[in-house]
Amino acid sequence: MAETDMGIMHRQCLPCRLDTQNTLAPQVAVWESTRNAKNARIHWTFTLAVARQKLRKLYPSIED
Repeated sequence: MAETDMGIMHRQCLPCRLDTQNTLAPQVAVWESTRNAKNARIHWTFTLAVARQKLRKLYPSIED
């Protein structure tokens, strides 16, 4: 989920390279408050069962 948010932030908020954290922080803060005000959500296109099936090799369970 964090990678998804980072990708969205990159496309919507960070179109160019920012040299310092002091330059970056205010822009990210504005973007974050705007997304929070809109109640932005991630729309997953697969179910939990499908995700578990696809990722089972990466995240094996104790039951396997």
